[in-house]
Amino acid sequence: MRIITNLVAILLIATLLGCKEEKPAVVEKPTYTLGMTIEQFVNNLNSKQSDFLIQNAQLTKKDSSDGFLYLNHQFNNNSILVGVINEKDHSVRSITIIQTVSGRDNLAQMKAAMNIPLLISLTIQSLNPTIDKTAIGPQVVTLFGSATTTADQMHSYILNGNNYSLALSSADKAYVFSAAPVNLPKDQ
Repeated sequence: MRIITNLVAILLIATLLGCKEEKPAVVEKPTYTLGMTIEQFVNNLNSKQSDFLIQNAQLTKKDSSDGFLYLNHQFNNNSILVGVINEKDHSVRSITIIQTVSGRDNLAQMKAAMNIPLLISLTIQSLNPTIDKTAIGPQVVTLFGSATTTADQMHSYILNGNNYSLALSSADKAYVFSAAPVNLPKDQ
């Protein structure tokens, strides 16, 4: 009997030594990004030699637990860019541009409105540096025309897995453009 007990103990020890405890796999949530870091985006945008440059980009943290940084940059009195950045690797999650079209007179409003196609085009080119810019132009014209003729509706198109959307808010007299990955969940 003692031999059987010892044998069982030896088998149990051998089994325990031979088996490694399997830990459950850590499943990380996928990161949804526009495919580049904020530094790459800023460098690409600034290389376009336009009036819309980001100088001294400052990233800020709003909530210590959300894992995001934010880039807020005002190009001029009518144009602001907001970027949501992953804190861990500085990859760009989304870009939003708000362009107001208010002004003292119709000419000032028209000049402000004409900045939005340029800003959209520069942003899309900066996020897709390998795409020929002549391929982006017709899409931007269509997007701008659709948003201008049907206010308060979001109009979009997809390029390289990213969704580019534009709406004209008639109440605020502002265009709102956004760039985000197609697969970005609504709660992100």
